[in-house]
Amino acid sequence: MNFPKHLLNEVCFAATVGAHRHFRDNLNRIRETQWRILKDLLAANRSSDFGRRFGFDRIHDVNAYRSAVPVMTYEEYRPWIERIAAGEHGVLTREKVRLLQPTGGSSGGSKLIPYTSALQREFRAGILPWWHDLYRQFPDLRRTRAYWSITPAVQTPPATGPVRIGFDQDAEYFGWRGALLGGTFAVPVAVSGLRHLENYKYLTAYHLLKCTDLGLISVWNPTFLTLLLRDIEQYYDQIVEDLVNGEISLPVGEDISRLRCHMRPDPERAAELKSVRTTDGRQGFGAVWKKLKVISCWTDAAAADYARPLRKAFPRVKIQGKGLLATEAVISIPWSAARGNVPAYTGHFLEFMEESTQRSCLTHELRTGETYRVVVSTGGGFYRYDIGDRVRVTGFASGVPLLVFLGRDNVVDLVGEKLEESHVHKVISDILARMNIDTRFVMLAPERTDGGGYYVLYIETQEPEIDSLLRQARVLIDTALRDNMQYAHARNIGQLQPLKVFHIRATGDRSYYQRCLQEGQRMGDIKPAILDRRTGWEDFFRGRMLESESAPVAEPGHAAKGGKG
Repeated sequence: MNFPKHLLNEVCFAATVGAHRHFRDNLNRIRETQWRILKDLLAANRSSDFGRRFGFDRIHDVNAYRSAVPVMTYEEYRPWIERIAAGEHGVLTREKVRLLQPTGGSSGGSKLIPYTSALQREFRAGILPWWHDLYRQFPDLRRTRAYWSITPAVQTPPATGPVRIGFDQDAEYFGWRGALLGGTFAVPVAVSGLRHLENYKYLTAYHLLKCTDLGLISVWNPTFLTLLLRDIEQYYDQIVEDLVNGEISLPVGEDISRLRCHMRPDPERAAELKSVRTTDGRQGFGAVWKKLKVISCWTDAAAADYARPLRKAFPRVKIQGKGLLATEAVISIPWSAARGNVPAYTGHFLEFMEESTQRSCLTHELRTGETYRVVVSTGGGFYRYDIGDRVRVTGFASGVPLLVFLGRDNVVDLVGEKLEESHVHKVISDILARMNIDTRFVMLAPERTDGGGYYVLYIETQEPEIDSLLRQARVLIDTALRDNMQYAHARNIGQLQPLKVFHIRATGDRSYYQRCLQEGQRMGDIKPAILDRRTGWEDFFRGRMLESESAPVAEPGHAAKGGKG
């Protein structure tokens, strides 16, 4: 039975009242709430292998916990994760691991995060207060549909062991609430099952243009939405024709029978879209979606530059900055009463490592102006896990700290690709060694464009006439970086352009040092790295950008010819 969308929204809204009330009513009891979360976590997992090794049954307060369990990175957890992936139970948690969810990280490819029912409950406890707060702040959203970005199936990694890899749909994070929420989506969840990326783009654009009551757009990086708007521009006229005829002009032939029920002729909407395009000279998106109220996306760190064009394109729409949400944990959420992002203290147990002292601080101990590294303990089996993210406290609202995401250490993240230095170093060094290319200087650095960006390999070699070989290395390195799923996804959808190579003629290391000194670094503090997050290096090195020798290789999911679906 198909229920009206506004009724599904109201049911979802009502189902989040409890989580919202718990969050709101305990804002002055954060310390007690956090200790209760940790105490329950230790009690539930004291008989796991990890719990026995670190004496969970002997821990009776936060200080004892910090003394017994060291802060650990994913690499230190990797052997435990490998045991879980092999099918072993009771490793990090007593509760069964339901699946391993890939992250966007790139240290040897994506990390696999163990998901348990307890971790899902923590995610809901952290996120649902934001969802309720948003729909309470903008009540008209309850009578509209939403676009929640979904990942095409081409990004799902294959299972290599007895444990399932990845959620089938992102809505699974929310259990039965997610199933209800799916009924309010502007783009059917089944679109994520398409195998061809161009079809995924076309049908996403089709359903968004068809939607007359779009109220919320929720994406991660703002460049994703920028590129999606370009897809809509590209397919606009064809989609209007398809709405008139009740057909679908797929770019690539594919069976879409499971989506047919969503594709009925809509000549009235087609006429409206034609009118908008004729009147405006182009389809001003504010006129396409008259009920759009909120765009939720990242607005901090590297995403800040890319959020500005959205504010210009949608001047009457609220651009709400997302909190800090990782695959491993939810750290902060937007909260209207605070006019910013606050710690998601009802989800996981949170610690913050003060950068100036390396002292572990709890949520109620944070100080304005300080920068911290985030450390989390979760029901998925991570205890005092260094998530790698940095935040700064910009102030307090009603006694609650306001957090701004600064980025990650040794990670470059233009559009959500999260390239880590260790992975980049391995890829580049292995390929250059295999090709017998000797280097005097080598570094990978990003460049931004309006729609996203690209990476440049700056390289100084012993031999001046080596351009052809460097072009081959460019292709191999770009391909190898796709071991990082998020880099591959950004390349496939066009957020990242192909890797480029800048051949440095001489003194690459001197030019590098010169820039660092100009920017205020002391000579003794300069540590050349193979991955640098700064842009504009072409202006500092002597040399030239190499042109590609041939047309780019076709991306996965692109085919030579299309046809009607």
